[in-house]
Amino acid sequence: MFRIEICGGDYKFLKIIGKGGFGKVYEVEDVLGIRAAVKVVKDEKLARNEYKILQILEGVKGVPRVFRFYDKETSFALSMELGGLCIIDPESGIDFKNIYVLADFAWKSIEILKNIHRRGIVHNDIKPHQFLISENRKIFLVDFGFSRRFKNGKFHKELKVLDKKQGNFLFASKNCHKGYSLSRRDDLISLGYMLIYLYKGALPWESCGNINNPADKWDKAYGIKKMKSVASLCKGMPSEFSKFLEYSISLEYSKKPDYRYLISIFKDLSALFSSKSNTNSTNASSSSFSTKDIGLTQTYFQLAETEVIDAPEFKLRVQVDIENPVSIML
Repeated sequence: MFRIEICGGDYKFLKIIGKGGFGKVYEVEDVLGIRAAVKVVKDEKLARNEYKILQILEGVKGVPRVFRFYDKETSFALSMELGGLCIIDPESGIDFKNIYVLADFAWKSIEILKNIHRRGIVHNDIKPHQFLISENRKIFLVDFGFSRRFKNGKFHKELKVLDKKQGNFLFASKNCHKGYSLSRRDDLISLGYMLIYLYKGALPWESCGNINNPADKWDKAYGIKKMKSVASLCKGMPSEFSKFLEYSISLEYSKKPDYRYLISIFKDLSALFSSKSNTNSTNASSSSFSTKDIGLTQTYFQLAETEVIDAPEFKLRVQVDIENPVSIML
C-alpha cells in the first residue's frame, strides 16, 4: 500500500491517474479534502529537470503549479496541482470531430505554448496525453521532463545535431527525426500533427508503432512523413489546419512564431462553427462536457489559471516501485 503523510497526518492515495514509461501519477487528498497530484519518477535527471522547469513556469496559465520535490534515493517525486482527465479519455466526452470544439482547443493550446515560450522554455513532447481537462473545462499542459531552455540569456541557442530522439514518434517533427535540437517551431508542428490526430483518429505513420525496434520505428515513420504533403494530411479539414501546419514547418530554427496570427486563425474558425456545434457533435450530448448548451458568446475550453495558495506539506513515507524502464524512444 502506498501512503503519503500530509501536514502531519497519514493519507492513502486515491487512485493512479497516469502511467507511462517514466513513472506514475497519483491523485492524493489531505485532511481538508484538498486534492493534489504526486508524480513518482525513477529517472532523477528527468524528475529534477521537470521540477526546475515548472518553477520557471510558475504562474503561467495552463501549467500546473508545482509544490515540492522529493528525493527517495531510488525514486523521485513531485507534488503539484491536480489537473484532470486526459483530453482523449473517453470519460472526458470531448468530441474533437466537432470543428468548433477542435478550433477552440487549438487556439487555447497555442496560447499556452506562447506563454511557456515567453519564459524561454520549449516543451519538446507535445501529444494528446500531455493535455488534461478539469471538470470546468480548464486545460492544463503537463509533463515537462523533456523540456529545456532555448535561450542563453537574450540569445537563442545554436542549432545542434543530437545523437538521440525524444518524445513520441507519432507527433515528433521531421526536425526531431533528423536529430536536430528542438525549438518553438517543433512544439507547434507537433501540435499540428496532434490536431489532425484528434480530428481523424489516426495519422498515416501510426502503423509504425507495431515495429519493435525503436530506431526502425522512427526511421519508417520519418520516411512516411517525408512523403506526405500537408494538404494530404489535412484533407477533409478546414483550410485553417493546413495553414497552421505549413506556417509552423516553414519557420526557421530560431524564428519567433507569430502567435497572434496563429491564434486568430483558429479563433475565427471557432466563431464560424460555434453556431453549428449542436449539429456537428456526434456523441458529446451524454457527457458532462456536452456541447449542447454552448452559446455563441461562450467558449468550450478555459485556460487554467493557477490559484496562489500555500504549498501542501507533502512527505513521501515509502518508495513506489516504477515498473517501466527509462527510454527515450517511445
